[in-house]
Amino acid sequence: MGRPNVNCSECGAANPAGSNFCHGCGNALTLACGSCGASAMAHAKFCTACGAALADQDGPSPVAPAPSPKDSPEDVAERRQLTVMFCDLVGSTALSERLDPEDYRELITQYRALVGQTVTKFGGEIANYAGDGVVAIFGYPTAQELSHYSAALCALEIAGATRDGNAGLTDKSVSTNVRIGIHTGPVVVGTAAGTSSSEKVWLFGDTPNVAARIQAAADVGQVVVSEVTRRLIGERLDFTSIGSPPLAGVSTPLQLYVVDPKISGFDTGRKDFAHDKTPTIGRTAEIALVQSRWDGALDGEGQVLLLTGDAGVGKSKIAFGLKDKLTSEDSTQFTLFGSPLHQSSAFFPIKNALTTLTGMLPNAPPEESRDKVTRFLTDLNLDAETCAAPILRLMGLEDSTSLVAPMGPEREKGALIEALLQLCAGLEQHQPLLLLLDDVHWFDASTLEFVNGWIEQVSNRRCLILMTARTEFQSPWRNQSHVTSLELNRLVRRDIYKLVESISGVQPSPEVLSQLADRTDGVPLFVEELTKMAMESGLLVNRGQSQAELSIAIPESLQDSLMARLDRLSASREIVQVAAAIGRNFERKLLSEVLDWTENDITEALNQLLETELIVPAGQPGMADAYRFRHALVQDAAYQSMLRSTASRWHGQIAAVLEEKYAETVAREPEILGHHYWRAGNYPAAEGKLMTAARQALDHSANVEAITHLQHALECLQEMPQSQERDRREIDMQIMIAVPLAFVRGYAHKSVLSAYTRAQALCREYGETERLFKVVYGQFRSTMLGGEYEISKQNADRLVSLCQDLSSPLTIVSAERSMGALQTYLGHPKDALKHLEAGLEVNLSIEHRFMGLDFDVVDLAVALQGYRALSYWLSGDESSALTAIKAALVHAEETAHPFSQSFANAFLGWISHFRGDEATVQDSSAILITLSEEYSFQFWRGWARVMNGWVRRSTDGEKSLEEIALGLREWRDTGCRLGLSFFLCLYADAAILHGKLELAEELLDEAEAFANDSGEKFWIVGLTCLRGRLAMAHGDDSAGIGHLREAAMVALQLGHYGPLLHVIRELAELETSSNCLGEISKAVAADKTKAPALVEAKAILKTLKTKQPEA
Repeated sequence: MGRPNVNCSECGAANPAGSNFCHGCGNALTLACGSCGASAMAHAKFCTACGAALADQDGPSPVAPAPSPKDSPEDVAERRQLTVMFCDLVGSTALSERLDPEDYRELITQYRALVGQTVTKFGGEIANYAGDGVVAIFGYPTAQELSHYSAALCALEIAGATRDGNAGLTDKSVSTNVRIGIHTGPVVVGTAAGTSSSEKVWLFGDTPNVAARIQAAADVGQVVVSEVTRRLIGERLDFTSIGSPPLAGVSTPLQLYVVDPKISGFDTGRKDFAHDKTPTIGRTAEIALVQSRWDGALDGEGQVLLLTGDAGVGKSKIAFGLKDKLTSEDSTQFTLFGSPLHQSSAFFPIKNALTTLTGMLPNAPPEESRDKVTRFLTDLNLDAETCAAPILRLMGLEDSTSLVAPMGPEREKGALIEALLQLCAGLEQHQPLLLLLDDVHWFDASTLEFVNGWIEQVSNRRCLILMTARTEFQSPWRNQSHVTSLELNRLVRRDIYKLVESISGVQPSPEVLSQLADRTDGVPLFVEELTKMAMESGLLVNRGQSQAELSIAIPESLQDSLMARLDRLSASREIVQVAAAIGRNFERKLLSEVLDWTENDITEALNQLLETELIVPAGQPGMADAYRFRHALVQDAAYQSMLRSTASRWHGQIAAVLEEKYAETVAREPEILGHHYWRAGNYPAAEGKLMTAARQALDHSANVEAITHLQHALECLQEMPQSQERDRREIDMQIMIAVPLAFVRGYAHKSVLSAYTRAQALCREYGETERLFKVVYGQFRSTMLGGEYEISKQNADRLVSLCQDLSSPLTIVSAERSMGALQTYLGHPKDALKHLEAGLEVNLSIEHRFMGLDFDVVDLAVALQGYRALSYWLSGDESSALTAIKAALVHAEETAHPFSQSFANAFLGWISHFRGDEATVQDSSAILITLSEEYSFQFWRGWARVMNGWVRRSTDGEKSLEEIALGLREWRDTGCRLGLSFFLCLYADAAILHGKLELAEELLDEAEAFANDSGEKFWIVGLTCLRGRLAMAHGDDSAGIGHLREAAMVALQLGHYGPLLHVIRELAELETSSNCLGEISKAVAADKTKAPALVEAKAILKTLKTKQPEA
């Protein structure tokens, strides 16, 4: 039977039998061999792959043509990370001039065939042809975990083949070579109707363009990759930097690298473990088990240990941890790596491992390699015929003069397995053997047959077979007594936190740690990669970030692995994307109402997702309709693979179903519906639901959640047309969001100031006096907490002016509270008390106090009493101070407002410190820490740690100094400086106690500089006293007494009679000169104030005077 018409693979045109080139486009025609499927040129008589006669085949198979536009399915597109390879034939223009057109056409055809076959070999796809350039992609339509590495290997093979003339490209006596550029990045990729004949798939995005520009920067014969691709490949290949050459059309400079063409074989990158300094956390029991199995092997009790678990859970790290501990003097290590690219390549892991074990060098002459292998086997006393010959044949090193008769395939495989078993026995006889088998789930069947044979023999040998495999691997060895299987669990939360802190070198805020834990699900690799990405983006340094700000992308290093899981799905692909749009948790009922699928189809799809462990049941026992994505990053990958337009459409459908059929859920959790409206682009509806959710969150002190809802609501507002009504709503939102921002990040954080600045601009534009009062109040609070007392005084004056126009009880009390607090920190307790008492005289109702919490962070009654307590103590009235602080605590309980409760306990700690009541300081700090942890109050958490460290200065040794330093850093990270002189003095006090005198002096210098620059004088007396204590610690009692005398005089000058009493008591304990006491006594006696502390100070001085010996 003759050959039929041949359809062109490029344009689809039908060509008569015997045609060599397409009459429609000129493309070289190819056939597919009916025996083996290999491609062959149309004029070929025999298949070059299997030798079958093409002309005689009954029903030859023309290569399937590309679908014509009218036959193409509906456009299919998705977002994903791809590695793009751009290959260009060097000097093609000159070749076209030199060669006959037909010869040139054949050359190009052969070149394209070479590239296409090599790309296919390494799991890639040809995207399109551009003249003599070929664009290939790796990671589509099926993602590969090592697509970037595959692309580089593919490029090296193409470059080598064209350079060496291995593919017949130099038959016309011409020199051929290529330049290749590779880049990894995000693209929109798909197939579509209407594409040209040279386009197999289309790509949108910058990544293909960058790959093309990188190719242009390569020299002849070079493979050049971007920094992104190099980082992903890691140490699997060697690279040489060529700097950042200018790339046409690429605005950002890119670091480029030439790939070293000398490679020694497949390596999944385990060399990286040698440079991995990340500690193994939370695996103490697992490491101990591995060690115990090795110890048993050393005693001649051969062991097999299989570590299983999800990708990235740490199997290989534990296994290689043992390997790295062993030395060549006390053991032999034989390591086999599984390869996703070679699962069908018989004995590939063994061949690759033998290359390393025997010391073969890449690209060495065969004779040299053969000698190395033979010598290695001879040293193990292995038989040349039964052992060496099969291994040499496996390595492709068989001597052509060998007299060993060839065997059939099965006998050959059996002989090889027997030789490998002899090899392992020889290694074990020489030294205890660690046979490490990594990624066994990627082993080919022949290698597994060898492993099975050695497991059967190992029980009485000095050998540990240590294997790693993913959960889906079905172990055939579970029932053997010397085989142990251990599935690694994910890390618990506290270990995740330790790992994050270890990697980052900082202590992130609880909010950041919590979200990293939620998104990584305890998988160490996920933790490492997301932590590094968060570090690069500054999220770990900018403490107190909200959840919205932490929505970082999936790390490049994880995208291929996550997409590979999704690509294994078939019909379930759409359902997993819709489920991802619904959320981490979803119900079958909602899914079925959104999707237009039959119940059987949904059941089948969900079963596939359960079988592949992408989702797990999430309902109560007996409830089969609730599910949860097993990993948050899998949900992210599924969601991000959709086009924005597709995702928007699904969100719209989800929102419609929720609104119509889930009224109770929407009322309880309005943010769910708000989220779907927001993603669907229905911004007015989204804003309304998100504002409702924010108010509910604030009612329950869920401050982080409130910030997230309000940020999303503000984003929705920005998408709406500008109008006066829109801007008024934004003013209210900015005022509203500033409150939880202050709770979580601190009063003086830049985000708080930014919210008030924006609101102020809008208030001025529309003359909003009432709203402006709230804004200026917030600005006052933030600037005062930031230690900018001069600016905060200006804001306080404006509040007084504005409240005269408004004349409401709430604004009057707020203005008096502001002035009273400011005067307290400036060290003017008498003036402060006037304002604070005036505020209390208004006697705000509980309703007004709750209204105040809409724009303030502390219940006004609590704040008034707290500052009264501090001012009374400074004024020397300790009894009134105690009464005021007790009233503050009572008021805090009345509103049950957590931040106000924190304020009251913080001020209780200060008053107790002033009084020397360290037990109460410790108790109040413990309460403050508990509240801070529960409600994410970073400001109070830092405050409490400073106080807690100080109160433990005598019991915890230098650890107390570390606690104070950490607390001070955390507190300062909020932008706060208010009270800084006091906290630095606490630190210095502890430092003096532990003999850190140089540190103490630095701290006091900083405290004094801040007090002088800012005007913060409330603790200036305490600071001067510490100067005296430091001088005496240096042995200079005279200077120390001088500082105490100065402190007493300053206290008298400022009317700080509470601190004055402390100075007098301290002087009373010293053997002071009568001149010093006499001068102080005269100054004290001249002050006629009736403050109780001053009265007591006079009594002490009088007693001391009577005890002084006469001159």
